[in-house]
Amino acid sequence: MNKTGRILIFLLLSAGMLTGSPGAVADDAPGRIEALHPAKPVPPPASKPNPASAPAPEPEPDPLVVKTIGRMVLHVNFEAGKADIRQEDKEMLDIAVAFVAEHPDASLYIEGHTDSDGSAAHNLELSKKRAEAVKSYLVAKGGFDYAHFIVSGHGSEFPIATNRTKEGKFKNRRVEMMLLSE
Repeated sequence: MNKTGRILIFLLLSAGMLTGSPGAVADDAPGRIEALHPAKPVPPPASKPNPASAPAPEPEPDPLVVKTIGRMVLHVNFEAGKADIRQEDKEMLDIAVAFVAEHPDASLYIEGHTDSDGSAAHNLELSKKRAEAVKSYLVAKGGFDYAHFIVSGHGSEFPIATNRTKEGKFKNRRVEMMLLSE
């Protein structure tokens, strides 16, 4: 996909007009966010209301439920075994800076990923370093508060492409981010 296509997908994602693109977002990302902020157990449904009684008040929102208000797969890829931001990826990160600036009170969840080469322990550490590199770039360029960022590394656990080809491995060496409500 060319740079214009990536920017268009990003803009559609940020406008809420697109919820993802085929193969671009791990299918279980909402489950991983819920794991960070598990929802309270749902009570059983109430019995049918008596038509003569007044309507029940609206329930209070659950403060532990986190809503994803924007999601973006950053097409920021890394060289094998490295966590350095490549010059050709800085334009995409600058777009991400603008996106984050539009939501100053939201938290940003950044997760790093690797291909399957190397040990699980090495890949886990490397993926976290990649997420930290993106966080540092966003903070330096946008002047954001470090406290608004949640960083996680997943190693090679959630591939978006095959690890049998060089191209697939390159796609898996990535960072994804989700903008979360407060």
